[in-house]
Amino acid sequence: MESHSILENFLLAKADLESIIPFPQFKKECPPDIPEERVREIYDVLVRQRRATVESVRDRIDQEFNVPLEVTKQKARESNVIPDDKGSLNELVGKLESLEESFKTNNELIDSEIKEEIAEIKLIIDELNDLKYGKSWIRGGSQADVSLLVQETLKSIAKCEKMLP
Repeated sequence: MESHSILENFLLAKADLESIIPFPQFKKECPPDIPEERVREIYDVLVRQRRATVESVRDRIDQEFNVPLEVTKQKARESNVIPDDKGSLNELVGKLESLEESFKTNNELIDSEIKEEIAEIKLIIDELNDLKYGKSWIRGGSQADVSLLVQETLKSIAKCEKMLP
């Protein structure tokens, strides 16, 4: 099958107005006060316009795409779009496998970093809870311990702010 035939079958199958909307259905869509003769005239004009458009498209397809598929394939091979030998296909597979491995390694690294960040955020949350509920005082901590806790918490908050986008 030639390339223009494929395109014609795709674009022009059932493209005529009669197959899209038959006259009885078209007539139902028109206001009832328009005489049937007038509706028929309008429909016939639309049918002729549609046929002219379809013919124009068909002619354009014939002009632009009337090339056998084998010629199209050959041109693609000549332009190196389609590889001729298995070697280039094997190279492609090798490159894709290498890229896949690189992505896996990168994902593992990102996962590790995410786990570290989550652990650090959990520590910060614990510090904030200690500060909020005064656990250092409950445990008998001194004012100096609380001051140190506040300083560490402020550092942790700064780290959290750096993580935010």
